[in-house]
Formats: sequence, structure tokens, C-alpha cells
Amino acid sequence: MIDSYSFFSYLFEADQATFGAEYEFNYVNKTPDNQLVFQSKTDLNNPRDIIVFSPASSDAETLLGTTIAGQLHNMAGDLNKVFPSFRLTFQDKDLAMYLTMDQMRRSLTINAASLKTNTATRQNINFTTTYYLQGDSLIFETPLTRNVLGNALSIRSIRFADEGQGTLGGCATPLPSHNFTGVTSGSEAILLESTLLDVSGNSFANESDFYFCPLQYIFESGFSVNTRIAEDIAGALEMHLYYGYNLGGGQVLNGIGFVIQNPDESITFALREFTPTLNDNQIVFNFAPGITIFGAETSQTNKDNVNIYLNALTQGDQTYIFRLNNGVYEFHNPCSGWSFVFINAN
Repeated sequence: MIDSYSFFSYLFEADQATFGAEYEFNYVNKTPDNQLVFQSKTDLNNPRDIIVFSPASSDAETLLGTTIAGQLHNMAGDLNKVFPSFRLTFQDKDLAMYLTMDQMRRSLTINAASLKTNTATRQNINFTTTYYLQGDSLIFETPLTRNVLGNALSIRSIRFADEGQGTLGGCATPLPSHNFTGVTSGSEAILLESTLLDVSGNSFANESDFYFCPLQYIFESGFSVNTRIAEDIAGALEMHLYYGYNLGGGQVLNGIGFVIQNPDESITFALREFTPTLNDNQIVFNFAPGITIFGAETSQTNKDNVNIYLNALTQGDQTYIFRLNNGVYEFHNPCSGWSFVFINAN
């Protein structure tokens, strides 16, 4: 039995323990060439899972991709986002692709692509694959094979070469960032870098006029702050974002704030109305003064505490929107380190 934390434990825990991986095995025997044979402890009736341990070669640790894993981890921390966002630029093509990575689940999503010379010329891709690291390479479980903005692409893996550093502007103090040069399995030179740009981020404006954000999906520096919100805004249920929402009678609502349940079961919507300015995936809210109350008036909470979280979202007018998946967007402020994950409610 493997009773210490190991790679098998990691597989078992990954993706909320849904992979079906195991970390309990019984020793069976040793082969003539000194390989150790183990059998799954939990396959009692029809043992199927057999693993064989062979003596490790001197380059085994290198093959596991531990170095590149650490470098990607550092790169993922550049923006303190919940889901790291990168831009993959082709050095010899007028093409850039925009992707997010979930390093716990080892999945990668390429949402969209644009021309390098004109980001307004873009194409949705909506490609997701799991990946693994081997040596200095990131290998797609499912290859990307399609035509993107007139370029025939076939990518099975990316081999990384040199790690570089740079900065991301926008905040009072420039943010340090990381990047990699490399080459795809199609022998095309690329640059992978942290980015504040996501050409598919502004698609939220046309996808829906109503989004919600569960409290547990509000993060400061990657950590959920739902408990803190419950203390500051008594009865808070979730955040709402209304973007061009039709109230009827010719009235349109742009508002963001919290939904609050009162002790008498009535509901209060404490919102800041705004006039948006949307430039690519950067939004400036241009708030109206004060909190607007829709529904029941609340007496149990200080409604002005709503501003604590709206200020964190909008600090310095540096709010960037990243598309994570169909109907799911991360609103992130790199200057404050706060993220709010909004979901299409329609």
C-alpha cells in the first residue's frame, strides 16, 4: 500500500476527486528483471488495475516536466487571477490566440484568436483539451487541428525554450510578468505570455443582459472572500450584473451590486447604476452617485458596504473581462488583485 502522499494521491484529488484514480495497491511479486508488480486494492472481484514499477533512469525527474511546471506556475501568478490567462503569438504569422489554463485540472481552453496587427479581426475557437507536461513540453491530449483566420493549424504540443520577463502596465506600479519562447509540434515559433487582453472578453455584452456571481466566486488574490462578504453585508445572497436590462416602459438598467435577503424573507437589490465604457475587454463603469435600492428597503445591513467590493472591482478603472467558458466570465482587477466570476443567468 502506498500510504504517503504521491502522484497517485494527486490524481485522486484532481478535478474534485472525479478522475477515478487510486492510490492503494497491493504488492504482488517481483519480475525476473527486478520490476515490482502491484495490483489495485479496491478491485476485489475482478482486479484490473495493475501497475509495474521499474528502476528510474537518471533523467526521470527531467521527463516529469517539474521545471516547466514550476515556471508555468510562476507565470500563472502574474495577475493573481482565478484562471490564468495567456496570449500565444505566432512569430512568423499575423496571428495570436487567447487561452486560459486550469492547472489543477490540467486543462487548457483556447477561446478566440485575432490578427496581431488588428485585434478587431477575430475568430471564436472554443477549443478545450486536457494536457500533460513531459520534459520541456506541454502536450495536448486532443490536438488542435483547424483553420484559424486563414492559417491551417495543427498543434499537438508546445516545446518551451527560453523564459523571459516583462511588465504589464495599467496600474500605478507596473506588474512583473513572465513569458516563454517556444516552438509548436508544427515547427512554428511562438511566444506565450501573460496578458490583460482577451478579445473574447467583451462578448459578455452581447451574450446576455443579466449575470449573477455566487459569493464563493468572489476572490482576493485567488482566495474566496464569501465569509467576509456575509459579515459586511448581512443577508447577502449573490452579486448581480445588469447590462442593458430592459425594465419595461422604455427604461434600461445598467447596474451592479448585491441581492440581500431580509429577516422578513423580502428581497433587496442594492445596486450602483453605471454608464459603461467598453474598450476591447476593459470596462470603465462610470458609476452614478450612491446606491439605488430595488425591491424592499433593507434595515439589517449597511448598504454602503456594497461599495467595499465595487471599489475592489473597479480600482483605478482597471477592470478586465476574460471569457472562461460559454456564459462564464472573470471580471478581474490586476491592481487590486480581486476577481468576480459572473455567469449568464438567461
